[in-house]
Amino acid sequence: MVEKTKDLRGNNMTVWSCYFLLSGYILLFIEVYMKTILNVDGMSCEHCVKHVTEALKGVAGVKSAKVSLKKKNAEVKHDDSVSLDSLKAAVIEAGYSAP
Repeated sequence: MVEKTKDLRGNNMTVWSCYFLLSGYILLFIEVYMKTILNVDGMSCEHCVKHVTEALKGVAGVKSAKVSLKKKNAEVKHDDSVSLDSLKAAVIEAGYSAP
């Protein structure tokens, strides 16, 4: 089951839950992550996209990063321990800007 919602700060959040019935017991697995869309300037090719993607995935707590050259942004799914500043720092360290 997937549920899209917002946390107390108004950030987008997706909750994945999975139920298993095993020997009369129900096991519940829940994964919660946040989604941040970050503007990225300075990319000019797919190599840049790959470089930014790898930089974002290198941040502890990031689950996935989808970078778009056309939209000049990155959609990052991460746990709630990841700050916007840490995502921007990764982009800047990779040689791009994150206004």
